[in-house]
Amino acid sequence: MPITRSILMLSLSLNLVGIAHAVTPIPDTPFIQEYHEPYPIQPGQAGDDVRAVAVDPAGVVWAATGGGLWSLRDGGWSRQDGVTEGSTFDVYVGPSDAGSAVWVAGWEGSTRCLMARRPNMWK
Repeated sequence: MPITRSILMLSLSLNLVGIAHAVTPIPDTPFIQEYHEPYPIQPGQAGDDVRAVAVDPAGVVWAATGGGLWSLRDGGWSRQDGVTEGSTFDVYVGPSDAGSAVWVAGWEGSTRCLMARRPNMWK
């Protein structure tokens, strides 16, 4: 009797497994994966306190931070010393007679930086 009961239970188990696999699969739909690509300026310092970002026509990324004005060119950040003293709060790239201008709002007021032919030169 125990062997018959074991065979019956095994048969029932195999039938339930077959029923479970008979369910129609749900088709997968394609989607665009979002991802995060960090560009740290000064990890753990005022440079990472980013307040505004702008991109000029040449593809240079400008960041107004708690540690001043920074630009991203060729994969590396560089601080734009002499543009403002201390923190910057906003940055805007707009047209100018000289090509394009970067407007920077700092603690001491607004500054307009005109871009020359070389992207790292300020007028």
